[in-house]
Amino acid sequence: MSFPLTVIKEQSLKNRTNRQCGTCTACCTIIGVKELNKERWTKCVHEAGCCQIYEDRPLPCRTFECMWLSGHIEGDERRRPDTLGIIFVPSDNDKLPIIACWECFPGAADKNVHLLKQLATKAILYILPFGEPQKWKVLGPACYRETIQNMLVKAAQLH
Repeated sequence: MSFPLTVIKEQSLKNRTNRQCGTCTACCTIIGVKELNKERWTKCVHEAGCCQIYEDRPLPCRTFECMWLSGHIEGDERRRPDTLGIIFVPSDNDKLPIIACWECFPGAADKNVHLLKQLATKAILYILPFGEPQKWKVLGPACYRETIQNMLVKAAQLH
């Protein structure tokens, strides 16, 4: 997946090959997988410390890469989703730099306000509180203020 936004130093992208999921299974809980009938914020029934169907896992699981793993989020293991408490996922929108920020546990976004504000200077952040997507927030650079306002208005109309 290509992502035009560089939210970290180029040197970190060169070191990306050193990053591995390790014991992190945040995406196995946070991300919904239609092929497995798995809802968002629900632990996958195949995850037991590691994926029990790893060799036969569906395509969305095979191709998923969070922004920490892809090298787009600066930092060491402390910024890995299971440790930080937020999994960063780039949007498929080629026109705007939008990042979905899924909380891995309640209050994780509040504990990482400094990082979120730093990222919000370069991208529109769509922050999804753990288990409460209806309470989402949007942050972003001033140049996208109108876009953010429109997103908030549309969301209000949905609820």
